[in-house]
Amino acid sequence: MQSMTRYIDKDLYGAEFRECDLTGARLIGVVMQDAVTDGLITNLVVNGVEVTEYVEAVLDRDHPVRVLIRSEDPADLREASRQLHAAWPPRSSERQVSSAAA
Repeated sequence: MQSMTRYIDKDLYGAEFRECDLTGARLIGVVMQDAVTDGLITNLVVNGVEVTEYVEAVLDRDHPVRVLIRSEDPADLREASRQLHAAWPPRSSERQVSSAAA
């Protein structure tokens, strides 16, 4: 097993972690302002409060297709597929054909 790297009293201002596995990472006594976190995030605790359910509820509200994608009902999955395909921009070859027809 790989040992944990510890950063103590380090200035990581403006640091970017991209495609990193931070499973089990702990940020204790940190200052974090204007931070952005995006990825597969589960069991996230912020200042002692588990916030994953809240974040998931907001994302489901803002993107209702997420609920359909998790469904086991084939009709819901078909509807999710229809919505996702409708939202996708056309491929470049389709754009060329449609602009040539105009």
